[in-house]
Amino acid sequence: MPSSWNVGDWIQNRWKIHRILKGGMGVVYIVYDRDGREALAAKTFQDEVFARNPLAVERFKREAFAWVNLDIHENIAQARFVETINGKPFLFLEYVSGGDLQSWIGTPRLTADLGRVLQFGIQFCDGMTHAFNKGVKVHRDIKPQNCLVTEDFTLKVTDFGLAKIVEDEADDSTGLKDNKPQGFWQRVFGHEAKVESADGLSQTGATAGTPVYMSPEQFVDFKHVDVRADIYSFGVMFFQMIAGHLPFKGRSWLEFAQLHQSQSPPTKLIPNREAARIIERCLAKKPSDRFQDFSELRASLASAYGSVTKLTPPAATRGTRLDAANWSWKSVSLWSLDMPDEALAAADRSLALDAALPAAWIAKGCALQNLGRLEESATSYDRALALNPESAVAWANKDLLMKQRGDLQEGLACQKRALALQPLNEKTWANKGSALFDLGRFTEGLEAFDHALELNPHYANGWFNKGSLLQESGEYAKAVDCYRRAVTLNPRLDYAWFRMGVALEQLEKFEEAIHCYDRVLELNPRDVLALANKGGIFQDRKQSAEALKCLDRALEIDRKNATVWFNKGSLLIDLKRFKEAIASLEEAKKLGASDAARGIAFCQQMVGGDGPEELSAKALQELGSGRVQEALNLLDQALLLAPQSARAWLNKGVCLVHLNQAQQALECFNKSLALEPDLSEAWINKGAALGELGKHREALDCFLQAKRLGLPQADRAIAICRKNLGL
Repeated sequence: MPSSWNVGDWIQNRWKIHRILKGGMGVVYIVYDRDGREALAAKTFQDEVFARNPLAVERFKREAFAWVNLDIHENIAQARFVETINGKPFLFLEYVSGGDLQSWIGTPRLTADLGRVLQFGIQFCDGMTHAFNKGVKVHRDIKPQNCLVTEDFTLKVTDFGLAKIVEDEADDSTGLKDNKPQGFWQRVFGHEAKVESADGLSQTGATAGTPVYMSPEQFVDFKHVDVRADIYSFGVMFFQMIAGHLPFKGRSWLEFAQLHQSQSPPTKLIPNREAARIIERCLAKKPSDRFQDFSELRASLASAYGSVTKLTPPAATRGTRLDAANWSWKSVSLWSLDMPDEALAAADRSLALDAALPAAWIAKGCALQNLGRLEESATSYDRALALNPESAVAWANKDLLMKQRGDLQEGLACQKRALALQPLNEKTWANKGSALFDLGRFTEGLEAFDHALELNPHYANGWFNKGSLLQESGEYAKAVDCYRRAVTLNPRLDYAWFRMGVALEQLEKFEEAIHCYDRVLELNPRDVLALANKGGIFQDRKQSAEALKCLDRALEIDRKNATVWFNKGSLLIDLKRFKEAIASLEEAKKLGASDAARGIAFCQQMVGGDGPEELSAKALQELGSGRVQEALNLLDQALLLAPQSARAWLNKGVCLVHLNQAQQALECFNKSLALEPDLSEAWINKGAALGELGKHREALDCFLQAKRLGLPQADRAIAICRKNLGL
């Protein structure tokens, strides 16, 4: 994941960075969107959060979904769309240029203008009411930093993610059945909460939210608080807006807990009695004594506003219906969140409003493609291109679809159109590289990847795909270099770690390969292939206990994996645990492993049966009776028992000649002669196999060697061979 972006850089040649804002875990890039021609705020987590916390990506996706689902309301910061960049999710929001409410606290803009404070309070209630109507049950982190203010003094509530995430993670899916905040926080977020006190001192705590604003019950059982906890937090913020400081001043999490649970707010500092009564009710210790929802609170604020300003209170703002473009954005966001069914529904809503919107047809095509409905997807992209033939996105997406359908030439034609319209798109260049490689045009494919990475050196998947191309071409060291670039940019690319492990095995760098497989398993503990490959390295290194542990863990995850069962059987054979090996190989055989039968036969011989000599003798009898395949099966069993038997390899080669498999027979004769170089029968049979393959000069050399070793039949073979050579 690129942590080196600076002000002035372009993200994917579309979003230019103008400001960078960092918080405890998050980072926000204020960008100009060249395509949309507007300013946006791109929110994500800092790189180290993703690197150390395996749940961070899923957590962010939940936050994004909760936010996107809020749609449009004047008093909520709108989530426009979600984009995954180098494997890292970004939530793009409307940019609110006025900053947050915290910058207003303690200034005359609020302390000397109670009407403005009440106006902000009313707007806050309207935004929260809309959010609750859209399914948010509780925000849990209401504070001035989570309220943005526009240039025309409109307050917008932001950061709804914590509400949705904590609510979901508090389910049984966490594996936690109690209400201990410390355990939950460490399990889900991987570190303790940082508390910023009123005087700037910090203290570690163990809950969700910001303690200076938290309700008494949130300190005790934050999983099960409701809207009335948010009412309490608003009361703290409302007091702060009027007085310019917090009602309770503590120095630690525990001190804030004690203050919120036992101390009454100092409302004598609030000059307006109606406002003071609102604060007293918001900050009641018992939830049942507070306002019961934001509509009820809004009514009291509106009444106070009328009394203070002598003006008619503002009418409640309602959420704006999504237009076709909004539904299209929502569809793309849902697709990015791996929710193709919901994305398709949103695209259809967009098209119902405007069937001539190209972006909606593209969004529908993406959803259908992700659902495997390829013909319908192609139709959607074609509709988009009929409406706008100059859509580079539609051409690029159609290219991917053509590749998925196996039509590489048509895909290249689409790529050409896309690149003519948008020549700076590194993803399309990378897709071109993959297509050219699949067509056997390696050099051109590599050039396309290099161009993609020139355009965006931070393109992690581009480095991965280039590495895959090099690995398939046998350039393992260069492939490893590319994979290293990919995981440096995005340490969560488990598939890049895996492919790097495979390449390192091919370079016989086994310790480094094990490290790669370990990284895969850190990211995905249920990755069967990584466990199997790691077990294979241990097996080759005679570290049987470690190998068996890996294979058993893989089978706990997937008991239908024939390869893992077969590998376990092979390992047990090495350990001479033949009865256990038979059980594993039987499972592999049931699941379709063709070689398992030979292993089973070998184990059966070892636990009681014929030895290699007896099997070879039976094989010759079967061969003499014309039952060649039966003879071959017996010889395979003999070779499992005695792989150093030159005679068995010789006889297997003879069987293969009878089965018209001269090339495989030649390999057997070579193995026989490697074990016993003076075996004349192997020389003459090797010559016969070479003759079948049309290699008469090499065959003659073999027959002459057989004659030198005293084999009488060699004379006739030599004569025939010389005749074939015209000698």
